[in-house]
Amino acid sequence: MKTVRNQLLVAAAAAGVIGMAAAVRANTYTWVGSTADWNTSTNWTPTGGPPTAADTAIFSGATSNTAVTLSGTGNALGIGFNGSTGYTVGTTTGPAIDLASGGYVNLQSSDTASQSVNAPIVIGGNESFTNDASGSANTLAVGGSVTGTAGAAATDTLTLTGTNTGANAVNGVIADGSGGGNVAVAATGGSWTLGGVNTYSGGTTVDNGASLEYTNTAAFGPGTITIGVGSGSATYGTLVAGVGGTLANNITTVAPGYTGSDVFNTNGVTTTLTGKINSGGWKITGGGTLIYATSSNSGEEDQFVTGGSTLEVASGGYFGNGNLSLTDGHFVSGNGVVATLAGFNGDSSSSISIATANSGVQNLNGTALNNGTDPHGNATQIYAGAITGAGSFIVDRQYTFASGSTTIDGASALTGFTGTLGVNYDGILNVSLVTGLSGNAVEFTGGAYNGSAAATTEILYLNGTGQVALGAVSMAIGNPWGSGFTGSSAVNTIDAGGTNNTVTISGAISSSASPGNPTSLVLQDGKFALAGGITSGAVQVASTGTLSNINFTLGSGGSLAGSGTLTWNLSGNSGDLLTDNGTLNITNLNLVLNMTGTQTFSQYVLVDYAGGTLTGTAFASVTGLQPGWTLDYSGTALNPSSIVLSRVPEPGALALLAVGGLGLVLLGRKRRSADM
Repeated sequence: MKTVRNQLLVAAAAAGVIGMAAAVRANTYTWVGSTADWNTSTNWTPTGGPPTAADTAIFSGATSNTAVTLSGTGNALGIGFNGSTGYTVGTTTGPAIDLASGGYVNLQSSDTASQSVNAPIVIGGNESFTNDASGSANTLAVGGSVTGTAGAAATDTLTLTGTNTGANAVNGVIADGSGGGNVAVAATGGSWTLGGVNTYSGGTTVDNGASLEYTNTAAFGPGTITIGVGSGSATYGTLVAGVGGTLANNITTVAPGYTGSDVFNTNGVTTTLTGKINSGGWKITGGGTLIYATSSNSGEEDQFVTGGSTLEVASGGYFGNGNLSLTDGHFVSGNGVVATLAGFNGDSSSSISIATANSGVQNLNGTALNNGTDPHGNATQIYAGAITGAGSFIVDRQYTFASGSTTIDGASALTGFTGTLGVNYDGILNVSLVTGLSGNAVEFTGGAYNGSAAATTEILYLNGTGQVALGAVSMAIGNPWGSGFTGSSAVNTIDAGGTNNTVTISGAISSSASPGNPTSLVLQDGKFALAGGITSGAVQVASTGTLSNINFTLGSGGSLAGSGTLTWNLSGNSGDLLTDNGTLNITNLNLVLNMTGTQTFSQYVLVDYAGGTLTGTAFASVTGLQPGWTLDYSGTALNPSSIVLSRVPEPGALALLAVGGLGLVLLGRKRRSADM
């Protein structure tokens, strides 16, 4: 009996081992389709189907019952398609297919038809949907819901991948499921579309050359969208707007977008981003509009706008800190905040619109984006498109103090811009004079940075040949950031770009410099007309600069000096008048007199300094003084406290005056004699 019992135990143990082996054995079952039911054994070969959680279900060459139904839950490790027949597996309202952990739905390279899996899919771990079919028309469509099973604090990742560039889609709702964990979606290859109103919360990644389109703005659930770098030869990801509207997800980009590494394809529609943009940069393409509408953005850099696309910063939005490059691209500041841009360029097909009420400014840092040089030999950024609006266009180098400038060029670049041109912190702004620049204010708002004792030089360089009319010129110095930063004297320069160029400053020149932080404006390399006068601040006329007329007022807080030239015009009896209510230093200035027509008066006032101070006893040189005229620097009885051009009396007039004086003397003597 004992021997029999042992034999039974051995037999039972052997049976158990055989059972375990059968349980873990993975089979490949191929659909033959005697009927339409997945769950019928005779519909599969070899016999023994349907597939279990360890098995692969293959759909290849059957020609009948290609619309597969499920009478109950289906199971598989993977579902593969590799033939020329198109299948539809399940219905969106029917039983589900459970994919085991590591499972997949796969179109192999040999597949030459489009395939659909409409049954709801339950993923038991990390799964993949792959399409490697060579023809772009041979697509995979998943129509049913996709639900995770991960437990708390765990994540099931659904990977969308492959080499197929057709319209592959997951149109069902992707959800976390009831296990308490998350589902994440990772597009790592091929072209895919999310069409469901999805609720998964594990976030979305697009990288490695994959393209991921969304056809509703709830396609990504509440999670973060990350556009990043993969491991393959195509290192960027592309997010495609298949519909316009508001996208509320936070978005993170990983790769430098200026090189085209990460892409947002606007696809001809307008998309408003209300989530936080934590951007390592991206290329904005597709001919539509991308609107930044949140103030919580950080690290936005390397924005490359191309293909007729528009990047806009809406009211409440924030943009800045990186490089902005426009190639047939458009930038609209809106009423948002535009912070310092590290670099900037654009071509002639691009445009910038700067809103009047923009609470920020376009601060363009001096880091070069190309190999050009400005007239001073520094590396430069070029903008040759159109600038419109009435906001502020400001160039600075406050962070790097590196060589660099921004050039605004092109025949119509500034014809639609009525705002303020600004230069900060040793920045250089080059402006073409091809069509003229009319009425724009110039603002020098820089100062010493971080306690630097060195004076800053800010240059507005008017490049080309012609005339330009600027509006007001204002200068500020000091501490724009609060305690910890100190100001020093700033030298701000307007370079006319050539001795034959004329710059008219129609508005007032003013400075808001604090005591001990004087600000000066240097005028050089051309002619200047100060039609608006100088209300405050120091103006220096460089040796290469000329005030083409001195018909203006020097305010009580202003000063004028330098080693350049002042031109005084007298036509007939009408002449220029410099009214000095501040401080005028003529010691090193040169005077050119232009006298035309016929003068009938004996005196003409060049400078009236009754309300101010005159420093110096004479101009360094005087050119154009006609014979018979002289300059009286101390004024005359008729015109005291003035620099006066006086006619020298003719010799005959002097003789008559002498005779008249002698007669008066004799008459006085006669009267005194009579009194005796």
